[in-house]
Amino acid sequence: MRNKMLIAAIAIAAVTALGCGAGSDEDAATPAPTSATADDSLASAAAAAGIPPTPSPEDWAAYISALMDINPDIVGDKDEKTIVDRGRSQCQSIGNGEADEAKLVQLTNLRFSAPGYPDGFGEETATQILAVVRQFICPDF
Repeated sequence: MRNKMLIAAIAIAAVTALGCGAGSDEDAATPAPTSATADDSLASAAAAAGIPPTPSPEDWAAYISALMDINPDIVGDKDEKTIVDRGRSQCQSIGNGEADEAKLVQLTNLRFSAPGYPDGFGEETATQILAVVRQFICPDF
């Protein structure tokens, strides 16, 4: 349900930022929104949904490195953005306050999987991953 709400919020923000339908000639003279405006709208929608902003380049690199130190298969050959987005999604679970620590570990284990670990990396590794997510992706949650 939350994912549907997030998708809807992002879609509304994108439509609002980009405009819709045909306008008058006066509208045609108005410059299109910049990608920065669209990015700001998406960032606002994500923040409203409880998803933290993309980490700084330094935190991004430290996050990936820390996950690699736990188990290189966590990152594997996946795009780093995918791994960062999984962390940001985990922060949403942390920030909503509905899950106790055991549930957060379970969600982490489900969220962080790999070909050799289709059911996640197990409770001990998920606990370590959760600590890394908290440290580098959402330290203020």
